[in-house]
Amino acid sequence: MATVVTQACTSNYNHVIVSGRVRNGLTGLPLQNADVLIFCRQESGIDDMSLVEQSVRTDSAGYFVAEFNKGVKFEIAIKKKGFVPVKLSRWLDSNTIKLNISLLEIAFNSSTIASFDINECRNIQIYNRYLTKHKSTSPIPAVNLFGLDIATLCVKDDTSKCDIWLEANSNFEHPLRIISKYGVHPIYRSEVKSSLLYERCVAPTSGYKYNLTLEPEIVGFFVKCSKGNSYAKVLLEFEETTGEWDENETKIAEKGISLNYLFQPNGTTNLHYTNDSLDLDFFLRRQY
Repeated sequence: MATVVTQACTSNYNHVIVSGRVRNGLTGLPLQNADVLIFCRQESGIDDMSLVEQSVRTDSAGYFVAEFNKGVKFEIAIKKKGFVPVKLSRWLDSNTIKLNISLLEIAFNSSTIASFDINECRNIQIYNRYLTKHKSTSPIPAVNLFGLDIATLCVKDDTSKCDIWLEANSNFEHPLRIISKYGVHPIYRSEVKSSLLYERCVAPTSGYKYNLTLEPEIVGFFVKCSKGNSYAKVLLEFEETTGEWDENETKIAEKGISLNYLFQPNGTTNLHYTNDSLDLDFFLRRQY
């Protein structure tokens, strides 16, 4: 597995070299022709970052190398057919980075259904809160809460026809709760090393409960659905935007929770998903 290290840096390093070797995580043998995408973030000014990207492939010994004229942080994603892809990021503490990356070989489950096209930025929004603020009055909230029927991929406002739905407190602030008809099981950030999409891919068969408070460290959850006879894995994305003050001294702050999920209609717990068509650029930009 890849190791993620976070270290803040305040200025660019010149002539950044990112190199490494990709191996089979089980046998230790080098992996040839693995696809590697590297983002190099460059400081362009105060609170301003630019991005330079480079795609390479590993050679017959599993090595790759990419060079950039400067940089302050890099992000990298690696994939090879038949293996679980990985991604990681790191603030630079020198201009030379050497990585040893292991990919785990796995047979993906062809019957797994995704609620999304893996290379399209399309989410299912189940919570949206608009907060209109005026400098002379109290904020006015407007909230939309939705439920979800997993098997039909449908968002609904009738919770009696949903596998899961959101419940908010009186102020429509966090913490929010996921309510489930048949059971939910949390997935915590500490349980994911690289990407939730390709990790925690076997649903547990016990430990489910009927409601789940969405704590900051929860990045997703498993769901029992289809009358409790099937399993899904939900991937969460949290969004927050705040507008500028307008001529009426008013601005709107928006918070949202979106999700995507993987679903097994045949009742198995195997939720592994193919990486054959995975776009590494899109993979690096997603929260999961």
